[in-house]
Amino acid sequence: MRSQRGSLSLELVLLVPMFIGLVVFIAGAATLGRARSTVDDAAWEAARAASFARSGVAADGAARVAVERRLAGERWSCLAQRVDVDLSGFRPGGDVAVAVACDLRLRDTGLFLPGAAHVSARAVAPLDQYKAMDR
Repeated sequence: MRSQRGSLSLELVLLVPMFIGLVVFIAGAATLGRARSTVDDAAWEAARAASFARSGVAADGAARVAVERRLAGERWSCLAQRVDVDLSGFRPGGDVAVAVACDLRLRDTGLFLPGAAHVSARAVAPLDQYKAMDR
């Protein structure tokens, strides 16, 4: 019968790095999911802020400020950020739509990978039917 001495050490040497890698991957994936949720929240908050404005110019500005405010202070950052405000339905009883797109650095998520992930969201907010509009 051969000795099994040292086999547990060998198994630990092989399994511990794999376990650590799995934990790091799960943490990075969770951060990426949180980033997607944050961009979705930013789009919703921007559409809501734009729906309170009385003119198209003010709505556009309010939406952009809301996105900047929501995304500020996150531990990840966008390589490129785009905010598109659709004012085609900006009239009493209409709606305003905001699309937010962000190219997220994967290295910021804890995945330690090069490149970026494209994260985007779109939200629509209705306008009050009796809303007073500035001309």
